This record gives sequence, structure tokens and C-alpha cells, in this order.
Amino acid sequence: KILQDSPVVVFDLETTSFGIDSSICQIAASYDVPTLSQKDALESFIEWIPLNSVLVAHNCNNFDARILVSSLQRYGLLDKLKHKHCCFSDTLSVFREILPPRSSYSEENLVNDYLHTEYSAHNAKHDVHMLQQLIGKCNVDISHISKHSFSVDFIIEALEFLLCKKKNLSSLSQLISKKVITKCMAEKIAASGLAFCHLNLAYSRGGIDGLVKLLSEDYFGHPRFTNPSIHDIFENTKLIF
Repeated sequence: KILQDSPVVVFDLETTSFGIDSSICQIAASYDVPTLSQKDALESFIEWIPLNSVLVAHNCNNFDARILVSSLQRYGLLDKLKHKHCCFSDTLSVFREILPPRSSYSEENLVNDYLHTEYSAHNAKHDVHMLQQLIGKCNVDISHISKHSFSVDFIIEALEFLLCKKKNLSSLSQLISKKVITKCMAEKIAASGLAFCHLNLAYSRGGIDGLVKLLSEDYFGHPRFTNPSIHDIFENTKLIF
């Protein structure tokens, strides 16, 4: 729960890639951290965070929070973060709510339009400094931050979903390579919790109709796969499950 006096920690990460398994090469949060190993830097960062803080970053939900939690899991440090009773908030969704409609809500474009300056993007220290200024300039307050907040557990669940989807998608590679389904179709099937073994079992029990039934099942209130040609997709293939 975010309190009215919860410390707001603006942070930013620079990483080796955009994947959730990428490594952190720079972390900034309104103060300078000496050159340390990644694990030591993360431990230092966690120790510095005040209790009951809300960690704020731009595109935090889809990137910074996931990379941070994933890295903490890798080094066995996640419990230390949980003991701080922190949560996250995403200024990307905040600015989308409070600012007039615009073509881009990237931090660089917001800084250019609202602060009328340019800066060294993809430098964590500069990103944090500019985001702090944007928050002040656009009158973002604790109510906005609270409305767009989410827990550490929410990010853990998101990472588990992505890992499961990645494994499912890998199992469907033979269907993609044989042009039975497209990569886009495979992504949707994998995201619905299905792997090749599930399709194989459905086919062995009910043939094409078994596959269609499985893919049409309700999954969290929606069909797993909604392609109207789903029957033809599999009926026209020579692939033997």
C-alpha cells in the first residue's frame, strides 16, 4: 500500500539487451554508486532504498521492474527487496493519463517538449534526473503514482508467464518451420498456456476436431485462439502429431 508520505525513488536501468534475461550494466536512483560488481551494486541499491518506497521508472512495468526483479532472482537477492515492502509505479502510464494525446510518450520526446532540452538518453543517471524534472513539471503527485503502481509479486507472476510462454513457443517451432502455423499464431497459442505436447494429446484423442476444441476452450474469459480458419489450418497439413 502506498502511503501519502511513502518515499518516491526514481530509478533507471541500462542493460546489455532488451530481454528479461539481460544483464544490468548501470543502475541509477538519484545518487552516485561507485563501480561495483553487478551483485554488489544491487545489494547497495536495495540497502539504500527506504522502507515502504515506491520505485518509479518510465516504462517500468514492461522493462525496468522486470529486469530488476529478474536480476535479483538470479543473485538470490529478491527477499531483501521484499523486506523493504516496496512496490513499483510506471510514469509511462501516468503521462498517458494526464497529458494531452500525443504520438509519442517516450522520455526523450517528453523531455524535449516539456523541458525544452536534450539530454544523454540511455545513461541511467541522466534518465533519472530528467524523469524527476518531468514529474515536477507535469505536476505528478502521489495519487497519480499510486494509481499506476503494482507489486513485486505482480512482476514475479509476469516473469513466470513470459518464461512459460517462451518454453511453449519453443516446443511449437516444428509447426512454424513446416508452415502449419505462423509465428504470430504460435505466439498466441503459447501465451494461452499450450505447448506442442498439449496439441499432440488433443489430436491423438480427437483428431482435428480435438485440436479445434482445445484451441477454442475458454482461457481466462476468452477463447485460447480465435482464428476462424482454425479447422482448415490443421486439416490442410500433412504433419502427423
